[in-house]
Amino acid sequence: MVKTENPRMGRPVSNRNSVAHGIWSRWNNTARRTFNITHARMRSQLTFIHPQATLMRRKHWDEIRWNAAMAAADASMGIK
Repeated sequence: MVKTENPRMGRPVSNRNSVAHGIWSRWNNTARRTFNITHARMRSQLTFIHPQATLMRRKHWDEIRWNAAMAAADASMGIK
């Protein structure tokens, strides 16, 4: 990942997952990329749950991956 002195500068990061404008606009490019990457990598719950656990409904897993991506993006901005 390329770091710039001004994290709002550089190549724009697309809002592929339709994050609310108010949230998306408060994030810098690093946080936006963090959200997109985390959300994409968590697509398969098999990677994140115990091998003997029962799979969740897709709707439930989508909510968990959304929340995890939001938390990761906020953490990359230093937001608690």
